[in-house]
Amino acid sequence: MHGLMIRQPPAGDFSLQPARAFGAIWEIDPVDLVEIGVKATAYNQLPGLLQPLLHVRTTLFSAVVISAPLRQAHRRAERQVNQ
Repeated sequence: MHGLMIRQPPAGDFSLQPARAFGAIWEIDPVDLVEIGVKATAYNQLPGLLQPLLHVRTTLFSAVVISAPLRQAHRRAERQVNQ
């Protein structure tokens, strides 16, 4: 089977078909949800990495507190969309 299988008992499994994979962040268009998962040593690089993914309604999800630079990157994306 091609795609991505998500196993989540007891709620039930589901799959994404086709699943899309990218080799670089700049190949991805803006998205509705970004789940942030990086090592702490790379956290300072996030604003630049996230910028191509953001639009006015993008939700950032992280297990850690969203920093001021990330909020600023999101606001810049909002301004670009509204221009």
